[in-house]
Amino acid sequence: MATYNVENFFDAVYQGTEYKEYTPGKHNWNKRMVDIKLNHTAEVICDLNADILGLQEVENSHILHQLMRRLKKVGCSYKYSAITDKKNASIQVALLSHYPIKKQYDIQVSFSERVRSILEVEVDIEGESITLFVNHWKSKAYKGYKSKRIEYAKALQSRILKMPDTKEYIILGDFKKKKPAPPNGSRLKIHYAHLGYYKKLQVVIYSKKDFEILE
Repeated sequence: MATYNVENFFDAVYQGTEYKEYTPGKHNWNKRMVDIKLNHTAEVICDLNADILGLQEVENSHILHQLMRRLKKVGCSYKYSAITDKKNASIQVALLSHYPIKKQYDIQVSFSERVRSILEVEVDIEGESITLFVNHWKSKAYKGYKSKRIEYAKALQSRILKMPDTKEYIILGDFKKKKPAPPNGSRLKIHYAHLGYYKKLQVVIYSKKDFEILE
């Protein structure tokens, strides 16, 4: 299991919600650039070889399905997928899985289009059900804007506390949390979970008793 921030993964179809530098036909963002991005992203995902993969900064289901077709073409196909559907948001979070997805749900953190939803997915792994939460938290306060990190943590905590005590779950994603800089890929302790992986590959496992809300 892994999580990967694909960084500004936009298609070449105008939606009106793109970041201005990724508006199709402007700033050199076109079908050729999207094709290059698809190839590079597929290469990384194939190297990861994860059974379940959380993704951040995916524009929409259209580019996600393009990615799935590209992965199939190069021999790294995923049969199941899920993605949030936050209205008017520039980017979403998504999940690819070799295992069947039984349910999916968007956890809304804020009505603001700038604040991304959390994706909740229930996956069936050989008859066992596990819930995954894919996150892409906003950065800390910036240029006068109040940090939304507490809102993310509260929304996630509220959902987890409603789950049965016996329910198994994993929290993964990009939490925009600065860490010490060990060699890339090495294991390290992090403030809000038992175990993480440095930089773009992180796996975060919680238990309720260890859940804290931190600035």
